[in-house]
Amino acid sequence: MIDLLLTEAGRTAIVNAQVHGTGAVNITACQVGSAQYEPDAAQTALKASIKQMPAIAGSITDPTVLHLTAQDTTNDAYSVGEIGFFLEDGTLFAVGSSSGEVIADKAAASQLLISYDVVIIDAGDLSELITVTGDGFLNPQATESTQGIARIATDADVAAGIDDEAFITSKKLAPALIPRSHVGMLLMTFSALTPKQLGYIGTWEKLPDDVTILTGTPNVAPVGTNNPAAPLLQHSHTFTGKAHTHGFTGVAHTHTFTGKAHGHTFKGAAHHHGASFKGRALPPHTHMAEAQDSGTSKGRSGNYSSKGEVSSVSAGTPSGTVTVGNATVGGTNTATIATGTNRAATATGTNSAATATGTIANTGTVSPTIDVRGKRVLVNAYYRVE
Repeated sequence: MIDLLLTEAGRTAIVNAQVHGTGAVNITACQVGSAQYEPDAAQTALKASIKQMPAIAGSITDPTVLHLTAQDTTNDAYSVGEIGFFLEDGTLFAVGSSSGEVIADKAAASQLLISYDVVIIDAGDLSELITVTGDGFLNPQATESTQGIARIATDADVAAGIDDEAFITSKKLAPALIPRSHVGMLLMTFSALTPKQLGYIGTWEKLPDDVTILTGTPNVAPVGTNNPAAPLLQHSHTFTGKAHTHGFTGVAHTHTFTGKAHGHTFKGAAHHHGASFKGRALPPHTHMAEAQDSGTSKGRSGNYSSKGEVSSVSAGTPSGTVTVGNATVGGTNTATIATGTNRAATATGTNSAATATGTIANTGTVSPTIDVRGKRVLVNAYYRVE
């Protein structure tokens, strides 16, 4: 839609009403023409006027917005290339046109309704400065406080959700009211209602209770368990040992020793030895001797003849007693340091162990309970499968 340009004459009229108190500016007529051009603020008339519209209407829909409408219900046919709104004294208040662009086409069997919103931001509250006089049907732009006309929103407008002037039809509203979702979407809710009851489309499945949701590669099927760690339960152990033997082999080894040098001191008690003897009778025998010149004999005593012969001796029996006197025996002997090595052979053998049995006393906690998951909230979790 082509915008309206406020002319210099129109702006002057507003300033006079605002500053000099000349009264409100009154718009009373609308003309359409066929020319197409870029309008000039100094312009005072249309370049190729076709006709004056039979009816106009207008109102202030916002302190800075002037809403204008023009209507032609005749059988005239024409193309509109320019449009102008005029004050009651004939002053061109605002003009609209564009090079090479048609504003509207009217056929003989149709009606033409043109609406414009003019925004004037530097004049204050327009409701005190501008009025519109006409017998046309007022169709202002609909606002939250003003009844009027509005554009129907497109699907793109609804999806974008930013247009606050276009209205939405029930056909476009219904899908918009359905919560948006897609296959594979995860929905967690504190509500006991199912996704379908909440207005979601598609097919949903509920995740099992008491599962942990982790980020990572998606995997719908639960993996592992969610059992919390717990202390060791109270229990006991009974055992029976198996009869067995131990075999061993000693390592061959030697012992080295060194004796300490030492001595022994001894002293015998005073004593004596007694003895008696008796000899056998000697047989008859003779003794031979050599006489010396001196006349004495050399050798043992006896009866010698001058010729050196000894007379025979008769036999006799020897006998007697021998006594040895008391004597004390004493002294010391010394032993040298003794050293040496003895060798032990390798020792082998086997001992046997009997069967052992016994019981270890109870330990742990009776019926323990613990939760290691910390603080948490419980929700219902669903995922969309189609």
